[in-house]
Amino acid sequence: MSATGQIHKPKKVLHILEPEPNGEIGGVDMHLLEFLKSQKNNKNFKHVIFINQNQSYKEMLEKENIDYLFFDKSLGYYNHIKSLATWLKNNDVHIINSHGYDANYITYFIKKVFCRTNKAPVVICCQGWVQDTLFLKIKTFLDVYTYRIATILIVVGEHMLSIQSKYPKKTVEYIPNGVFPLEITKKMDIRKKLGISLQDKVIACVGRLSSEKRMDIYLKACKEIVSQYDKNIKFLIVGSGSQKRNLTGLAKKLELQDKVIFTGLILDRNELANIYNEIEFLMLTSDTEGTPRVILEAMSCSRPIIATNVGGIKKLVIDNENGYLVPKEDYTSLAKYAIELLKNEKKRTILGKKSYEIYKKKFTMDQQGKLINKVYNKVLGLS
Repeated sequence: MSATGQIHKPKKVLHILEPEPNGEIGGVDMHLLEFLKSQKNNKNFKHVIFINQNQSYKEMLEKENIDYLFFDKSLGYYNHIKSLATWLKNNDVHIINSHGYDANYITYFIKKVFCRTNKAPVVICCQGWVQDTLFLKIKTFLDVYTYRIATILIVVGEHMLSIQSKYPKKTVEYIPNGVFPLEITKKMDIRKKLGISLQDKVIACVGRLSSEKRMDIYLKACKEIVSQYDKNIKFLIVGSGSQKRNLTGLAKKLELQDKVIFTGLILDRNELANIYNEIEFLMLTSDTEGTPRVILEAMSCSRPIIATNVGGIKKLVIDNENGYLVPKEDYTSLAKYAIELLKNEKKRTILGKKSYEIYKKKFTMDQQGKLINKVYNKVLGLS
């Protein structure tokens, strides 16, 4: 009860998300899932998530006993937004929290077209902007336009604070993503499953197989490594996505088909933890990033990182302390640092230990949750 004797009721937060299509999982999807898991015992806020596709993601929410709404967008974009608007009119929602391009479009139409009398403040989480095609440049322009309905914008990288110049009167909060640590609950023979010998050293690149992740650069770095490092080595590509066919073709063209293993999408946390604990280090070759989940996962497993110096990565990877940063597309530098680490186990151990220290200090899910709850209190005028 409150000091006045009234029963305290938690404030309801509606999260709006359009997950990746069936067969894929995005970083935003997993960040939100873990945040909702971390908040299940929060007495101040009650969370429910709206999704409109991806059966696997729906099943993950059910497994974690997370409240959700599912309005299938295949029934028509107008109809599924209208269904959500009807639900909003019949339920007492205190905050709408929107996550990502398509979710922000939905939120904008909800507030401007279907529920113009709805007074729930909007919090928009900006995970980053991809603009490597004309289509994505248009999507980004429209995404930024939707920010005008937000009371507060949350950005996951300090470099994204520049959005303040477009909306000088809005509050913009920098809250880096956090993750639960990846811990092995049961030892798995990952090497046997993937056909990797005990003599092989293993490097991995993890993420969606999409154009901005530039796994073509990873493969070119792999080719450089093989040509200069005369040892047994295997390269993992962990993830799924639209670029799979192009990447398998490139691996064959580079004569790496016996060295590169495409694992596909891995959702099981224990299996993923076992993979991270078998690799020497993680490589990330993206052209653009916010706070990449895969780097945080690798850091929680005490692994060094070699990554392109884009977006918010420089807040995670400190050059020569827990890994190395290189200019984007610079596969020769990626290969150079990879060979250096492959030859120096002591260096790998030192960098990996520092990775874990940085993760524990700044990027746990508990830290992210506390900061987001402060934003919720602020938007409601409670702090």
